[in-house]
Amino acid sequence: MNENVRDKWPVAISYLFSHLGYFAITPLLPLVLSGDLGGTPWSVSLLLGLFVAAVRSSSMFLTNALARLPPRLGVVAAFLLTAIGFGVVGLASSFVLIGGWILLGAVGISINGFLTRLTIANNIQDPSMRLALFARINLCVNAAAVLGPFFGTVLYESTAYTVVFCTCSMLNAVAAIFAWLLYPEWFSNRVHTDAIEKRSSWVKALANSLKHKEVRHFFLVSLVLWCAYGSIYTAVPVYLTQLGTSPSFIGLTFSTAALLAVAAQPVASRFVENRLKAGSSCNALNLHCLPLIAFAMAIIGLSQWYVYLIFAALLLFTIAEVVFVPGLDTVVGGLPTERVTSVNLRQISSAIGESTGAAMGSLCVKTLAAHNASFIYWLTLSIGLLGMFALVRHRGKSL
Repeated sequence: MNENVRDKWPVAISYLFSHLGYFAITPLLPLVLSGDLGGTPWSVSLLLGLFVAAVRSSSMFLTNALARLPPRLGVVAAFLLTAIGFGVVGLASSFVLIGGWILLGAVGISINGFLTRLTIANNIQDPSMRLALFARINLCVNAAAVLGPFFGTVLYESTAYTVVFCTCSMLNAVAAIFAWLLYPEWFSNRVHTDAIEKRSSWVKALANSLKHKEVRHFFLVSLVLWCAYGSIYTAVPVYLTQLGTSPSFIGLTFSTAALLAVAAQPVASRFVENRLKAGSSCNALNLHCLPLIAFAMAIIGLSQWYVYLIFAALLLFTIAEVVFVPGLDTVVGGLPTERVTSVNLRQISSAIGESTGAAMGSLCVKTLAAHNASFIYWLTLSIGLLGMFALVRHRGKSL
């Protein structure tokens, strides 16, 4: 196996192409589904929730089938699945069919992420080499997160939603070509299936793991944090639309948030490292992100009267995000369960939490906006997060 440094860039650059498309459509989905396609608040909320769940966890139900594919072929097929799903959106004639094609694209995103992580884990033995590869992937994903929302919303304003989806489709097709021609040779090695085959009893393993107090604490905190995350990234575009802002303004807000995340991540990493050396636990640091997010939610509610407060709110949320996202991954490695079970817990909590937050946030904001009362949702969520923080902090040991 050739673990050459040059092998790292083709994988990372394919992520740049595919995620540029993904982040271009993410803030637009609520606007397109409700505005251009005339979806009801309930149907839009349901589809948004399913989309998030599919991106986060659909590959879990396909692991045994994916294990039989050479990773390079599987990754290329995943990119093409996303390209087809998003590309056909402009040709579909009904909301249900369009929803189906969007979900097909989401499944492709999930498969690509699963196969990439698994293949790297199975083929790169040196931890420093794995870290270098994931660092490059993360760099390209962050770059896509900065450029994608603004690029997508500007394109949407100047053309039509079908053009945005077709552009996303073409970007995934380019990523597929890139993967087929330039991915390193070890991406042709089949994955080791022993660990995957054990997943047939993953439901039982998850149920048994929740008997541990530490696991229940982690699962609850993760669930709440991802629910807040889903509300921010799905309901805020709906909320800003109700306030009369333009799609390009919405794109600018999320591009700014992504840029803040890139800038804040090194500082946050050093802060977390120092706190851990001082004796704090990652569980405690993750938990203390809740009040910070609660204040961000309250400011979002107040932005109904001064919309530029949204930037202050996203700043607070981004500070919490760059702590709890890697923090949850860190806790996973120390849970008293098998590693596969711990990873599944992380994946399920993020899927359930984020999809619930996305669906609930979109529905509540859209419904309350009819009475000029969207702020009620954000203030209620803020109070709820503070209540959850107090409950888990004082009774966490008995969860």
